[in-house]
Amino acid sequence: MSQNPTSSPEFPSDSPPSSGHGRPVETAQEDRIPVGEKLAYGCSEPVYSFGSWVPKLMANQVFNMTLGVSPVLISVAMVIFRLWDAITDPLMGWISDNFRSRYGRRRPFMFVSAFLVALVFPLMWLVNPDWSTAKIMAWFIGIGLVYYTVQTIGNIPYQSLLLEMSPDYNERTRIAGYRAFMASAFGFVSAWVWYLTQLPMFADPETGAPDTLRGMQGVSVLLALIFLVLALMTPLFCKERYYHNAEKSAKEPLLKSIRITLKNRPFLLLAGLVVTMQIGSGMIGNFGAYVLTYYVYHGSQSSASVVQGWGQTAAAVVSMSLIPVIAKLSSSIGKERAMMWLISGKLVLSAAIWFCYNPVYPWLAMIPLILLGPLQGCLWMIIPSMLADIVDHDELGTGERREGSFSSIFAWLLKLAITVGIGIAGPLLAMTGFDATLPTDQPVEVLLRMRLIMVSIPVVTCALLLWLLVKYPLSPGRMQDIRAQLEARRGKISAGGTAG
Repeated sequence: MSQNPTSSPEFPSDSPPSSGHGRPVETAQEDRIPVGEKLAYGCSEPVYSFGSWVPKLMANQVFNMTLGVSPVLISVAMVIFRLWDAITDPLMGWISDNFRSRYGRRRPFMFVSAFLVALVFPLMWLVNPDWSTAKIMAWFIGIGLVYYTVQTIGNIPYQSLLLEMSPDYNERTRIAGYRAFMASAFGFVSAWVWYLTQLPMFADPETGAPDTLRGMQGVSVLLALIFLVLALMTPLFCKERYYHNAEKSAKEPLLKSIRITLKNRPFLLLAGLVVTMQIGSGMIGNFGAYVLTYYVYHGSQSSASVVQGWGQTAAAVVSMSLIPVIAKLSSSIGKERAMMWLISGKLVLSAAIWFCYNPVYPWLAMIPLILLGPLQGCLWMIIPSMLADIVDHDELGTGERREGSFSSIFAWLLKLAITVGIGIAGPLLAMTGFDATLPTDQPVEVLLRMRLIMVSIPVVTCALLLWLLVKYPLSPGRMQDIRAQLEARRGKISAGGTAG
């Protein structure tokens, strides 16, 4: 049976305790997670982030540039995948929350998914150049739906596991930091996937010309083996510390679980923040390359690509270096205040783009290129830790642990926001009057519109994010109060506790 909450299922008061904001207390030894387990958890992140992104990263190069498929059809395929996620993500979250086994709720699904992802991923690219467009797209969409399904089987339990690895306010951020570090480290790989497909070993045997399709077929097998090894680390070496508490709860109907999740005010604020951030980022995602190419370098793609390439490489290094700094900052002043500092930095840097993207001093563009990405990455180190706090807030009001429901709905909203942002970006670029047929310079008024959009949208977005954070109620002091109430009701969750 489920535990009876001490307060109404409409959730506890969001008002902070009498101590005010509160400073995060030092993590108790029993709440600390071993470094090896944190690394094991972080290992699976590239599988579910980079692994999910590769089909979007390489679809145009393989299906449009190589096979001649219309980019509109490729966009339709991506929308279909997101619509499918709208069904499978919440369903998998509910299944994971209500699953019971001697090995826990999450780890069995991650273990099985590791093998399925490695098996299905290379199949997406096994198309024949002689096939009709309809057959090529039918294969890509059909196998893609299977691939994103097996991704969801592992990804939603993986995201949910972070929310229950530690009851400590600060330790949750440190765990997310290891995950962010692995994602940043694997970011170097994503920059070179296209290059690897052009290697001579994949060239057309008759003409000797690079064959991107053959290259992707070969690279996908290598990536699949890497995915398998990394994805197995988490279920084999991580523990489910809330399992024995959760297994005492009654199973909850799917629609009821979704309804209660969507009534949680801190969750709605955090989800609103992420949706706003991702739509804003998606809307101007490609504008940087266009402004760099046509305004700073007068149409020279080769010059712009060198600056962007070095900028992104340096950004990956800066991102990994910032992770421990932001973890320390979050521990010192609280997660929401650390987020405010990061977003304020993004706002300033976004405004500085107007001056840094300068044809007189072109290398100034390196400043936002190097710093904006790491600030965004550090935001994603704190956000999952905040989601874990929200699950505790929900448990205090309902008596249930609903990690799967929160992580699945959150994941789907994130994917929806990305899709909406990308969907707006194309028409927004067209509205500037950009003409791809012009070989070098665009008209002055077109470049002005592009620069205004590139600066104004992120500045306005950051201002909205700061406003949402001011309303966010789960301060360090509030979370200390919630944890004390939860442990008084159901006892402490030990670092050594596990299922199986």
